[in-house]
Amino acid sequence: MLWSRDRRVDNALCDKKLTYDRKVEGRHYMRLERAKVENYRSVKDSGWFDVAHDKTILVGPNEAGKTAILRALEHLSPGPLVKPFDPLRDYPRSQFDEFRSRKTDPSAIIVATSTFTLDPEDRAAIEKVAPAFKDSRYELSVTLGNDRRHVLLDGPKRPTLGSHRDSFGRLAAHADARVPAPAEGAEPPDKPSDELRAPNRMSVVVVGGR
Repeated sequence: MLWSRDRRVDNALCDKKLTYDRKVEGRHYMRLERAKVENYRSVKDSGWFDVAHDKTILVGPNEAGKTAILRALEHLSPGPLVKPFDPLRDYPRSQFDEFRSRKTDPSAIIVATSTFTLDPEDRAAIEKVAPAFKDSRYELSVTLGNDRRHVLLDGPKRPTLGSHRDSFGRLAAHADARVPAPAEGAEPPDKPSDELRAPNRMSVVVVGGR
């Protein structure tokens, strides 16, 4: 279940399938690995379903939600003919009174979620420039308020202040030695190590850390 030339689902509603053209005009796209639809028309929660590399066919009786699933997935990469989500039109009718009475924010309700992965040749290319990200996957979600959420899965562990505290300590000690002595009777000046002991006052950005 993947994307065609104009990055939307062409004729998918006719035969209940999505096709994929991996290379379009010299560009490569990540492959859709699995997806989930919830809180959309007749579909309360489809659960995660895997997507085959070449073709995925949705089978079910009439009014089972096949078309609703495809329409929701269109919003992951919408073409010009795809209308934005409208809570009044698209939220499940059976739950709409509760939605309205609670004044729920549509941007807090996820409708379509997908996970994308790289093909082996793309993974090999990434390994040459950023080895820590070669096994990463990308998750994209779309909310009822038409907001998008992006998550990197299986990436390297993010550095924290604690993981670099020793390095910062050595740097602060070196800087402390360069702080001039206070004049007689004056208050001693703050030292860099004082900031290190108060992490809530620090703003640390680590670029390129491993």
